[in-house]
Amino acid sequence: MNKPLISLSSICKQHSKRNILQNINFDIFSNELVAVIGSSGCGKTSLLKCISGIEAPSSGTIEVFGQKAPKSKEDWQHLYPEITYMFQSIHLWPHLTLRQNIEIPLQNYFKDNISWKSNLEALLTEFEVERITHLYPREASGGECQRIGIIRAFLLNPKVILMDEVTSALGVNHISTVLKQALNFKKKGGAAIFVTHHLEFAFTLADKVVFISQGKITDYGSPQELLKSPSQKLREFLDESLIFNINNSYKIN
Repeated sequence: MNKPLISLSSICKQHSKRNILQNINFDIFSNELVAVIGSSGCGKTSLLKCISGIEAPSSGTIEVFGQKAPKSKEDWQHLYPEITYMFQSIHLWPHLTLRQNIEIPLQNYFKDNISWKSNLEALLTEFEVERITHLYPREASGGECQRIGIIRAFLLNPKVILMDEVTSALGVNHISTVLKQALNFKKKGGAAIFVTHHLEFAFTLADKVVFISQGKITDYGSPQELLKSPSQKLREFLDESLIFNINNSYKIN
């Protein structure tokens, strides 16, 4: 039986006595894309931070690659880049050029292995940033910096990628490029968990969809399962989302 790469059991998270996540349970497998959707403030980013070790859950258990997750941030760092977090606000070093922001982390990690270099040039071209890599982050647009961070994350060749609204600053053509790379990553055995407000992508790209409402998972399953039998909260969320009012591709029975 295929074992999960990451397993979440009874995960709860509190901030200042406020329940951010409540009794979160699901598994993430290789060759799987999982979309996390829900209203702003429902706990989506907190979920990714707990999975990545940036924040510790208040209670519950996380297993990573068959082992209980580390308790300290220092121990979590040993799992990088096998677990790579792509932030909504891409973190680039301001004193390095865009190319250096990609190459230096890769050189530090891969050492003498330079097989990533040919893939780098291909991705720079595909994301249409090959002509601006000499610029510094302050000289590039937000979308251009976002693409640089995305390229860097995929080239690290992780087992699991956590993507937090990484397409928020991108145009439609570049969003399509990100989705293509995510599918290629999945085919190679990787797993991706992506928080998104693009519901059309969540329901066409993902193998599983997690809907969070007020810190709780109310719906979990394949896109077809959720659209066929949504909870009342998910139905209300979809009814309020413009894409489901104008796109007849998705029917809720």
